[in-house]
Amino acid sequence: MNKVFLIGNLTKDPEIKVTQSGKEMAKFSLAVSSSYEKGDDGKYKTDFFNCIAWGKTCELMNKYTQKGSKLLVEGNISNNTWDKPDGTKGYSVNINVSTVEFLSPKSEKDTSSSSSYNSNSNSSDYSPEGKGANDGGEIDLDDINISMPF
Repeated sequence: MNKVFLIGNLTKDPEIKVTQSGKEMAKFSLAVSSSYEKGDDGKYKTDFFNCIAWGKTCELMNKYTQKGSKLLVEGNISNNTWDKPDGTKGYSVNINVSTVEFLSPKSEKDTSSSSSYNSNSNSSDYSPEGKGANDGGEIDLDDINISMPF
């Protein structure tokens, strides 16, 4: 099974692009702090993940997020290779986003404190108001106790 859940902050505003076939995509980088691994300086390690969102999720990312926005991202990992102009192989790892939950407090660009969108759902009537993990209320991540099987 290829499934990933990440909670982190956008390192910059999402970059919106249109493919040759006309599909919109949002490329963004998510900074995720480790909750258990500290470096020699005593600070928690931060990892950076390249993410890609498509369609309605892309639209909502563009409308409701900005640099520093806190997100919960659900998706899968994809490995990509390509031939570079110099003849070498290029390699990248991306998170293909299927669901995003907006965790940041309200701001000028974001009109909801917690909202989510699942690109796998069939709903075309999405509204960020009232569509969160707890009906639009704020999520206190300190109250979440998740036990991992490893």
